[in-house]
Amino acid sequence: MKTYLVELVPEWCDGVLSVEFDARSEEEVFNKIDIFLKKGIKQFDITAVDVWEECDEDERHIACYSYPNCDEAPAGCVVRNGSDAEPYGHRD
Repeated sequence: MKTYLVELVPEWCDGVLSVEFDARSEEEVFNKIDIFLKKGIKQFDITAVDVWEECDEDERHIACYSYPNCDEAPAGCVVRNGSDAEPYGHRD
């Protein structure tokens, strides 16, 4: 199973709406988006809303395996690689 990040610009949203879907294929993601658009946001389990309006670039990298050296060791960077980041170091 993979995590897909979908960015939408709905008329009712002032900006970009980013939604992550866990799915086995792109077709499954499209089906989930179809349900999302037809039945609304209440059909989904919303566990957290992250707001990254005014944060330092370093704050986004706190969870990285290669923190604070993401530019020197990008394989462990969660910001760049998401769930495909290579787990090593003290967060392994």
